Amino acid sequence: MAIATTIILFLTGCNQPPSPSLSDAPDPPTAPPAPPAIAPPPEIASERLGFGEIHLGQPEAELQAFGDPLTDETTPNPNYDVVRLLTFPSGLSATVADGLIVQMAVEAAGIPTLDGVQVGSDRPAVVAAYGEPDEVQVVENGEERLAYYNDAQASYLVFEMAGDRVTSIACGWLLD
Repeated sequence: MAIATTIILFLTGCNQPPSPSLSDAPDPPTAPPAPPAIAPPPEIASERLGFGEIHLGQPEAELQAFGDPLTDETTPNPNYDVVRLLTFPSGLSATVADGLIVQMAVEAAGIPTLDGVQVGSDRPAVVAAYGEPDEVQVVENGEERLAYYNDAQASYLVFEMAGDRVTSIACGWLLD
């Protein structure tokens, strides 16, 4: 009798649909993945701010690489003993405070930043070297200013753009 009951149970079990298992259940719907977070551009260290081989914070004597200045003007500033603005024939200008280079600007091609961008470079070259700017300002005649800031060092790097081309570059520390 036990064999007959086993056979009946076996035969009736074969005629029933298989019971669903947990692995056969459909996956619950999931939310689409979140878009990747957009990281702020990395802050540019002062050692990367400059032209040719010269960067902010170096002694004034390093400017000799650009030759003799065309002009040398002393300007008052309550936070420094001596602040001078020097302009050079190459199109470079520099502000020197108490013997150290604190600001530099260029308006002529041929003097690249320490990362290789110069007047005449295009916007993709700027972004490739420095990332997306912290701020884009629209100035006269629809021209743009691409600005990068380093709050920890109170420094800036600014590219003036006409269309897609750099027309001038300035970098420096903020003078109080």
